[in-house]
Amino acid sequence: MRQKAVRLTALATAAILALCLLSGCASSGVKSTLSRFENACQTLNAKEMLACVDPTISDPLLSAMELLGIEDTSETLDRLVAALGLFGDAGEKTEELLQSIRITPRSYDFNSDKDRCTVAADFSWEGSESHTVTIRMVLKEETWYISGLSL
Repeated sequence: MRQKAVRLTALATAAILALCLLSGCASSGVKSTLSRFENACQTLNAKEMLACVDPTISDPLLSAMELLGIEDTSETLDRLVAALGLFGDAGEKTEELLQSIRITPRSYDFNSDKDRCTVAADFSWEGSESHTVTIRMVLKEETWYISGLSL
């Protein structure tokens, strides 16, 4: 009898997970990461921005920041923005642009293993028109990270 209860519990758990994946619940983790990234931009928190990025990309940068004693300064943000090529030559201060960033996801395309997702999103900042961007996401140890961005 106990074995039957364990099987039923396992079956129910598998059904719930399948429902979540098929109904789009998996996208909530992706949405959460994008929301955290947007909030980190708006609060000018460079370390939190990097925490939303794939650790294979962000860990060396975070280690270098700690090793060199670099804090969340405007210089760090200027370098991050220049490296990402986010705003081109907008002629504005980096802080003002970052504080006005808006990311609005429009669609989610998960691979068959549900560990990668391509997000089509509207990306805008104060004084600009909305741009459609493709944000690549990767799932590592149950956490979604930004692994790439293209305009």
